[in-house]
Amino acid sequence: MLVSDRNVEIERLKHDLQLHQDSNHNLVSQKQQCDDELSALRDRNREDLAEIDRLNVANDQKANEG
Repeated sequence: MLVSDRNVEIERLKHDLQLHQDSNHNLVSQKQQCDDELSALRDRNREDLAEIDRLNVANDQKANEG
């Protein structure tokens, strides 16, 4: 009986391990996707700030011409 109980427990633990590994894999994938999206947003923000700077310079030049 003891051996049988242990075998059942081992199988349950193997199943739990698989579930946790699957969950971990999904979370790692989601983290990578979030990291990629964050990187893209940072790039876009940098480009937007550069465009704002260019527009400010152009605006200052036009204001000085007038």
